Amino acid sequence: MKNKLIYDYIVVGTGPAGAVIAKTLTDDMQTSVLVLEAGENNDKDKPIRDSTFAPELEEQFSPEYFWQGEGIPQNGVDGRSFEWTTGRLLGGRYV
Repeated sequence: MKNKLIYDYIVVGTGPAGAVIAKTLTDDMQTSVLVLEAGENNDKDKPIRDSTFAPELEEQFSPEYFWQGEGIPQNGVDGRSFEWTTGRLLGGRYV
């Protein structure tokens, strides 16, 4: 496969929807897709390659693998705010 500077599609962000769109587009092997995502390619990191590390990753919420933040205090729950965590991994192969 040659490196290309021209792509049929560009998908920005691989959250749940972006990942499904990129996968669906690449089902056609003639289609080229560029996927842009924040963060580094963690494809070769042992915790990512070996699923036995999944519980450990989930417990630690390592910042190199997860976005972390805290929500805005909400009136309906006595002014409490809640932490949120979501994955920020870039990896895989999109043709």
